[in-house]
Amino acid sequence: MAAPVDNMNGAYVISPTPNASGTYPTAWSSYGQRWGVESFEMYVGPITSLYSQVWWKALPTVPLPEELVRRFDGKAMSIVGYEVDQVRKGAGPNGEDVSVPINVAYNHHHDAYFKGKGSRMEKVLYDPARHSPMLLRDAEGRVTVPVEHTPSPLGLPTWSHLAAGNGGEYRKSYHGLAYPIGYVIDSPQSLSVTPMQIDTWNRAAMNLSGSRFVPGIQPRHSLAPQGADALYSGLLECPLTTRVQKKIFGGEGFNSSFAPALFACPAAGCNTSVASAQACFEAAAGLDGVDAAKLETWEGASNALPSGCTVSTLGGGRVKASFNTKATDRCCGEGVVAVEGTAASLVDVTLSIGNGTVRLSLSGPEGVWFGVGFFAQSMADKPYAVVVDGEGAISERRMANHAAGSLLPPVATVVSSSVAAGRRTVVLTRPTLGSSGHANFSTRDVHIPLITAVGSAPSFSYHRNATAASLQLWPAAGAPLCLCEEPAAPFGAAEGTLRYLPTGEESGFVNECEPEPRESILEQRNPTCDMRTYSGGLQVCKHGWYLLDAEQEVPWDRMPLVYYQKYRFYFQEFQPQTHIVSATRDFWGWGIGAAGGHAEYDVERCPPGTPTARCRHRVWGIIAPGGEDLHFAAIHFHCHAAACLAMEIYNNNTGELLCHQEPIYGGTGKVDLPKYDEPGYLLIPPCLWAPPSHPQPGLQPMPRASGQRFLIVAITNSTYGHHGEMAFPEVTLAPLHPGPWR
Repeated sequence: MAAPVDNMNGAYVISPTPNASGTYPTAWSSYGQRWGVESFEMYVGPITSLYSQVWWKALPTVPLPEELVRRFDGKAMSIVGYEVDQVRKGAGPNGEDVSVPINVAYNHHHDAYFKGKGSRMEKVLYDPARHSPMLLRDAEGRVTVPVEHTPSPLGLPTWSHLAAGNGGEYRKSYHGLAYPIGYVIDSPQSLSVTPMQIDTWNRAAMNLSGSRFVPGIQPRHSLAPQGADALYSGLLECPLTTRVQKKIFGGEGFNSSFAPALFACPAAGCNTSVASAQACFEAAAGLDGVDAAKLETWEGASNALPSGCTVSTLGGGRVKASFNTKATDRCCGEGVVAVEGTAASLVDVTLSIGNGTVRLSLSGPEGVWFGVGFFAQSMADKPYAVVVDGEGAISERRMANHAAGSLLPPVATVVSSSVAAGRRTVVLTRPTLGSSGHANFSTRDVHIPLITAVGSAPSFSYHRNATAASLQLWPAAGAPLCLCEEPAAPFGAAEGTLRYLPTGEESGFVNECEPEPRESILEQRNPTCDMRTYSGGLQVCKHGWYLLDAEQEVPWDRMPLVYYQKYRFYFQEFQPQTHIVSATRDFWGWGIGAAGGHAEYDVERCPPGTPTARCRHRVWGIIAPGGEDLHFAAIHFHCHAAACLAMEIYNNNTGELLCHQEPIYGGTGKVDLPKYDEPGYLLIPPCLWAPPSHPQPGLQPMPRASGQRFLIVAITNSTYGHHGEMAFPEVTLAPLHPGPWR
């Protein structure tokens, strides 16, 4: 292994913490002279993309050098820091690596894992209690993470996640910990990385060795400046494009929506009746399964119909909407003994309810499992679900929030199972009333929200694709449904799906903004909090997707960009009486923004005419970490190019400022390596602390995190609007002293 060399990324700086004196030496040669350190290098990749395309999935796992694996078999390694670049391997005139400019391929974020022989990499069900809520997920929403199968005999971690997987700032930001803190792994064997990269390379106007940024074509929702003065691409902010279709349940606006209902006699009636025939007919045309071309309408006075707006089926796909101006005592549930309907989704569903029995037909791809969850729009609703495996056997489950949940005692009986044209259809029956976690069904359930999913294997496991859907049920024999006006969902509560039209991939909208004091953006009515106002961010930025509108052809489709991530790791042999094991992997959710943990929000442009110095956008929130004796070791702020101005963390109990970080922008003469000096792009010096047992110049002692409350403030430049900005402090916590890890 190599001794410390000149920094691969050039000179570093760190953010001075309050009241620190002196200068902490960030050169790895200085670290090695004082504490002893070795290094090794690894490549992961390749990453391949076309213009406007997103790469967001795990790269192939790479084995560590054989001599390292042998040396540390049965022993532990302490990773004390790393450096990283994105390169074209051997592309230089003398076979040297050539860095790929960040304005060509933008690193949105990356996650790197060291895996020991006691763990293996697996795609697992997302668990919000253990996994970063969004950043680790690939295009299908899964997480590829190490899973321990054999505990360490030394009582140490068998895998480690390296914190500070920043985005565009990642190359020049210092990724180091103060001695003797480290990311510790027993018997390390391999490295796995999941990067999210966005191709912004204008192949007609920019070269790959570094050149002035020139924007390529952008979708209509891009908020970035255009023309000769543009410093960054709007693609890196993941704008919503017309390749993505939003389906919003309950209407696209903030006014009332309309829902069908059956009422038991004597009728309670609608809480709010549809006010006019025009509103009635428009609402009927928007119902699931209604073809507007086959909708018939009638307005008048009738003793045979309930008052107000009703809809009924006429056969042959025809539906009739009626607006009865006469007050009657008729109700929509009168004489209804059965309802039935069909929904086409990832899984085709036909359902009928009547005479105490539910008859259900499910149709999905042959050879893999598929399933349906009832009365739900997301896994968070913990629905009752029916799952069909690759052989046609069924199981019933009560799902958990982003987890497999539990098996239920069977109450359903399979009537038939058949395969035709590559699809399996299973018909089953069950009683309408359930128990022990089974859902109840009723003929009053005329609109049932669903989630449907398809797997990639015969046995039930994480889904390959999933989406929300809905099932409209109609009374038999043409009995009418009443349409009632319902209040629109409050801001932040709209539900729906996002569908990428070129491939049909569909997912539910998952941004869940939390009220103050946890975070401020819901109170600020930030557009990212509600599907009705959402216009860009991670939700529409999945692996393989193109960030151009549907009518925009992808240019340079025969000029793929191929490159690798290159890492240099600095390490020591673990000494149990000296080294402190970082606790990073157990703590997420420090971010301020949608869904709390992934910390995403929109920056709305300041009013025209506002002086640039006053175009400032602020978000804030409170976090209360757990643990018993955990202290801050490092904080790396994650935000994005062209917007990020500062992040601050205060002890909310005392008001003490613990960490203030400001980015250093390229093109200002403050970046020491020309290859990393792209105007508009940035590096962020982290905050760093030392254990009291090893005081170091320029560093304050590690502040206590356990049992405290912290205020996090992010400040961004709002001269232009921005999608998907992030206020994400990536926090490394550690105890003060060596000791048992578990």
